[in-house]
Amino acid sequence: MKRLMTLACLAVCAPALADDGSDVRYVWANSLILRAKADGQSAEVARLPYGAAVTLVADAAPPAPRREVLFRLAKNAATPGDEVALDGVWRHVRASGGEGWVFDGYLSRYPTRRLSSDRNKEDDEDEGSFAQRVFGAKTAYKWKTGDGKKSEDYRVLIRQTKMTDKQTREEVNWEYAEFKGGGSYRMFSNQAGGGMFTSSIDFKDVPLTYGEALLWLKQFGGFHAIGGKEGAFGKFAGKVEPGKHLQLGPADDDDSGFGFSRSLDCKPSTCSISYGFAD
Repeated sequence: MKRLMTLACLAVCAPALADDGSDVRYVWANSLILRAKADGQSAEVARLPYGAAVTLVADAAPPAPRREVLFRLAKNAATPGDEVALDGVWRHVRASGGEGWVFDGYLSRYPTRRLSSDRNKEDDEDEGSFAQRVFGAKTAYKWKTGDGKKSEDYRVLIRQTKMTDKQTREEVNWEYAEFKGGGSYRMFSNQAGGGMFTSSIDFKDVPLTYGEALLWLKQFGGFHAIGGKEGAFGKFAGKVEPGKHLQLGPADDDDSGFGFSRSLDCKPSTCSISYGFAD
């Protein structure tokens, strides 16, 4: 059966490391090297684990810029060879492993996703729960087929989706939340009577920088190949305007059997992320 997975929109803007008034940042890399100097060849002080907190240290000298490439676009891209990359600087930090310099492209204002202690990926924190935890939920609703239809959750579902009573009997699963810091989250999946399964996840106008949005996608597998080696980046064609715009589609030699699309567009200080899947 033909399958389709799309990430319809990811809109972001702002520097790689935004100033939120706090000196604390979190490591979103599997392991981030803390070096004695702002130099990739400098002595290694420690390796900071995923989720580690660091404190930024103010320095008179300007930070040294650096780029780390995640992957390059395929040959059939509008601009072949263009890089999807994390841009940042060498940043002076203090951590439990000592004091030194790290590449801040892997630092975020937000703590990382909670992972299961037994490494069972199905028990890892999902994106909706993660977003509600780090952004703070102002309002939250959820409803699935089989739940009562007299609740406020059901009324909000009908108002948002315009579904009929008959349609809500077809294995619907829905969640919606608005965040204290602005933006919203919506998850919707539906197994229609004809057997077609569709699912979508949408984050609208959430407070992420461009760099943090790339880390978000990387953390939740948004750039990974489907049906290939676990954790491997997919093959994409598309167009990149670093820091502003990213549009990705399937490469000519993508043999995964899936169709992909992902796009990113900047706004002053927020991003919108959407995922979709159909089978």
